[in-house]
Amino acid sequence: MVVRAIERGDYAKFIVKGDLSKVVVKGVLYEEWSKIWNTGLDRLHTADFEMYGEKAQNSTDTEVEISVAINWKKGELKITTNP
Repeated sequence: MVVRAIERGDYAKFIVKGDLSKVVVKGVLYEEWSKIWNTGLDRLHTADFEMYGEKAQNSTDTEVEISVAINWKKGELKITTNP
């Protein structure tokens, strides 16, 4: 296990679920990052990261969390996606 200290701040969290071979090998995780890159989030680009916790260990029903550092003020978070 690797432990890293991440700077305190506001993060938008995205969850990718599915079969591990599709999430990692077939690019579902990359597709989710592509969606994030094309959102209207006011990103800080300081500490974006993926969490592979206990739920990521199930190869048929894995779950990976993506956290993206954002500049957030209460009531101002708007996410737009490009189809």
